[in-house]
Amino acid sequence: MNPSSSTHDAKPMGSLTRLSRIGVWVSAVTILLAIGSQVYVLVSALSADQAFVTLLLAELGITLPVDTLSPPQLLLITLLWISTDILGLYFLFQVHLLFRSFLRPHLFTADVQRRMRSIGWIIFSMAPVSILSTCIAGMFVSVWKTDGLRISIGIDGANVYAIIIGLVIAAVSHIMLEASRLSDENRAFV
Repeated sequence: MNPSSSTHDAKPMGSLTRLSRIGVWVSAVTILLAIGSQVYVLVSALSADQAFVTLLLAELGITLPVDTLSPPQLLLITLLWISTDILGLYFLFQVHLLFRSFLRPHLFTADVQRRMRSIGWIIFSMAPVSILSTCIAGMFVSVWKTDGLRISIGIDGANVYAIIIGLVIAAVSHIMLEASRLSDENRAFV
């Protein structure tokens, strides 16, 4: 058996360092792309282009006949639409900082635990934010463009997975806190 084909890396910290460096760069580029994307969406909303309005309403799952929305209405609906993306941008920033923390010599620190907990709760909150922002946007459009109020709440598998994955990551962060305490005790004892 070839030693290099072993499933265990001889230098796990070396692998973590390589992955962390890649993670720092990929997350930084992704943050820049996400910011650019959000700026583009907001500029498109301010232009009040009918094609953008049609795309926006389709993305939100709004099937009401809408001829046009006023610029303030369009901006509000757009902000509701990108609310999950704004939360995602905060998530990316936390991931970037987590990868930077992994480049330090000690893994089990309170900083890593806080970042993990934050990432877990961000992922968890993406589901309700997505559900509520879509529902509220639909309510606003129905009030503005029809004679009544329509409420539509949609929950899909991705929302359920986000809640569960977020809770798991938040729970693991508490394990990381205990590991951080044990690591500190070991360093103090030696």
